[in-house]
Amino acid sequence: IERVGSIHMIGTLSLNTKHLKLHLGRECDNWKFKYSDNLHCQVKRELDRIVEYTRMTNGKLTRKVDDLDSLRFMMNLLIELRAKESSIDLEIDPVMAMYQMLGC
Repeated sequence: IERVGSIHMIGTLSLNTKHLKLHLGRECDNWKFKYSDNLHCQVKRELDRIVEYTRMTNGKLTRKVDDLDSLRFMMNLLIELRAKESSIDLEIDPVMAMYQMLGC
């Protein structure tokens, strides 16, 4: 927007685009702010979801194993964690990329 000249001559007509450029610049700034705000909200939701899953799983892992039912629960949880382990990077990498885009 800055590189475009403010005055354009078309034959005998002179167009002054100074105010148009000013408003377009403001609109671009507003759009960038809203985009980054929406992106930040999206990233925060994703990160909160991952943190909550980690917190809940950690709480389950600290349970005491004292009978066969609790052992079965723990073994199923470990199987679930092993399956989830391969996909956790696929969930964290986009979050990290979005934070890098935001400049955090």
